[in-house]
Amino acid sequence: MLLSLAALLATLCPWARADGQKSKPPYPPSTAIGRLIWHWDSLQTAAPGSDLWPVTWAKDDNLYLAWGDGGGFGGSDQDGRVALGFARIEGTPQRFSGINVNGGKHPEHRASFPEHGKAGGILAVGDRLYAWLNTQNGKWPDVDQALIWSDDQGATWKQSQWVFPKGKGNLKPATFLNFGKGHTGAPTQLQGYFYFSGQRQGE
Repeated sequence: MLLSLAALLATLCPWARADGQKSKPPYPPSTAIGRLIWHWDSLQTAAPGSDLWPVTWAKDDNLYLAWGDGGGFGGSDQDGRVALGFARIEGTPQRFSGINVNGGKHPEHRASFPEHGKAGGILAVGDRLYAWLNTQNGKWPDVDQALIWSDDQGATWKQSQWVFPKGKGNLKPATFLNFGKGHTGAPTQLQGYFYFSGQRQGE
């Protein structure tokens, strides 16, 4: 029990030490966020068995998401399972509808990535959706990363001919920096570009 608690604390609070000694957090306290309260009574589970779920807010006021290894909304780990699927969320947090757009159980369109692929980041810019594709052409993390995009709200996807190649020391994109609805909230000096984060493989 103590080992489990220590592991949990180490996960939730990486600066907490198992010996009870205080250590300094890795970053200073936020000046914008005073506290965070989770309303567990509002928790809903709509897509058991699917994981990852990067999300973006699109121009049409819907949220678009990607999932891995599952059936998406209404599906499960076996029911409607795809390697990579895309979904849309409509409505409010209290009354939302999850729709499988590409792949998954009862999708609007067949899966573009039924057997291989994962998405770590997704971004809506105008009427286009972008995502980073882990091509799964090797053992993680030794995989190529490609850019994919959709001009029909996730129904179909196109893939770049170039990749961020696998290999130690090479840059591996992870996720996009979203600036509000349809990427329209970027500061003036940052407009006209999109931004992503990543890390060098092997670091």
